[in-house]
Amino acid sequence: MIPKFDVEIKRKVNLRLIRWPPEKVLTTTSETGFLANNHYEDMRGFGWKDFLAAYKSERRIIEEVDGRSRTHKKFETMLEEISDDQHRIEELGEFEFDIGVNSATIAVSACGCAPVSSCRGHILNGKRPYIAFWAKRETAEHITKLVTRKDLGIENVDLEGYGGLRVYSSNVLLMMSFGKTLYNYFGRRR
Repeated sequence: MIPKFDVEIKRKVNLRLIRWPPEKVLTTTSETGFLANNHYEDMRGFGWKDFLAAYKSERRIIEEVDGRSRTHKKFETMLEEISDDQHRIEELGEFEFDIGVNSATIAVSACGCAPVSSCRGHILNGKRPYIAFWAKRETAEHITKLVTRKDLGIENVDLEGYGGLRVYSSNVLLMMSFGKTLYNYFGRRR
């Protein structure tokens, strides 16, 4: 059973607050980390082939776990078990981010943005699925226009003193759909 989070959806972005950070900030290592993510790594450079492979694997995992879990807690427990099972991960492909927001985070990278943090949401602490990232202003404008789904929100967020965006939703399927929307808009144009 895929968890659905109770979230207040907002779609108000001030593009004047968007600021692309300098390369020194983008290449910060996890040794120094950020307040927004003390495990930060520069995850720019994914391509659309990476997205398509990740989307296919992630969709298969989500469908499998959804079909076998009867509660939100069991859904999360099963995803954690898969994440910790090295054999399963090798079979399904590399997962750089939480299962549930992996392909969407890769899509954010593929359209030229810099992911800072992401999370599939956790029932126990009430966190919603989200991706926080830096984008160049023109890309941010396009992404803001693409976020039109009923249960998908976008907001400005301060990421280490530079204006970024956070896209969030009530569940992981909507986040995966966001990744697909980015692919359909940016990936097919290249």
